[in-house]
Amino acid sequence: MRKKKFTIASTPERSELFKLMASEDMSIAYQSQVSFATFLRPIVQRLIDQKATVSDIFRTEVIANGAPQTIPIDPYADYHEGDFHVWSTNRAGGLASQTVEGLSEYPFTYSNLDSALYLDKSYVENARLDLMAKAMNRVVQEFVAKQERLGWTAILTALAAGTNTQGQNHVIDSTTENRLQPDDFNRLRTLVTRLYQSFAGGSIAGDYGLTDIYLSPERMADLRALAYNPVNTIVVPSAATTSTALALPDAVREGIFNGAGLSVFQGITLHELRELGDGRKLSVIFKALTTNTPAFTSATDDLVIGMDLSQDNCISPVKGDSDGTSTVSIKVDNQFYATRMEKLGWYFKREIAYTITDNRFIVGLIV
Repeated sequence: MRKKKFTIASTPERSELFKLMASEDMSIAYQSQVSFATFLRPIVQRLIDQKATVSDIFRTEVIANGAPQTIPIDPYADYHEGDFHVWSTNRAGGLASQTVEGLSEYPFTYSNLDSALYLDKSYVENARLDLMAKAMNRVVQEFVAKQERLGWTAILTALAAGTNTQGQNHVIDSTTENRLQPDDFNRLRTLVTRLYQSFAGGSIAGDYGLTDIYLSPERMADLRALAYNPVNTIVVPSAATTSTALALPDAVREGIFNGAGLSVFQGITLHELRELGDGRKLSVIFKALTTNTPAFTSATDDLVIGMDLSQDNCISPVKGDSDGTSTVSIKVDNQFYATRMEKLGWYFKREIAYTITDNRFIVGLIV
């Protein structure tokens, strides 16, 4: 998740609107809460989409309220080999399901995400916009956490089930146990190339290949260590008479050493995820999903995920309002209208789905 926080700059106009929400006149208080919710809606929506890592992977498709909940499959099947499988999350907290479809419309189901907050009336009367901002940060974090789990579950389901018609799995073991090295990148590139083939088992037009890799802090440390560790995997010319240690080119090692890190390696963009690693959340989910070889143990194995994000394979349908502009609903929470409760509240809701139309874009490496 990215470090972007919800803030509300205190201006006389906003402070006055905030105080009006605590008015003794119920009609004025209600209308002020509605106006404040309208002000919050685009900010909350933008922050949720910016902080979720799955927002960089899935293309958001806003579906107007009342429009059919379907995705046309035909545009994704022009060169596909074998059956057409679609992976999609269909309820909050649930595992992604796999569907085999012909050339038709794929129906998806939204996951309903919601949250709520309330403030003491005294905070509103004193225009404590800072407290409102802190409460909104919590709401945004809840939505991001739920969307991250839904999106990554769909991705890991597609990865775990990935096998082409030649029996080639989408997941391979690393060259060296507990170590990520350049040879692994090379082998993942080859795997992606083999997975992308036409219905006739041959080459396909267009550019397909590894563009992004998601990895744990420990595997990122392996790449930083390339500044001072050898990288070759083949003994040359004779281990008995000659040193076999071969380092990266000096310019590459110097860049790693001086920068104390990497954002791109061999033309592949790197993304460090704290949810990956031994015993971490995404490892545990992948363990529950995978049945293919090689074997994966969530407590001791690390998973590196490679993707070809140049392809339009990940779609995130999200329900919008009638004109399709807003995807987050914020309503006044009427349960706090009792005078003796001295509280004001809002209810937040978003309906979203995560769908993968072709899993050849994703590969995995067990380290």
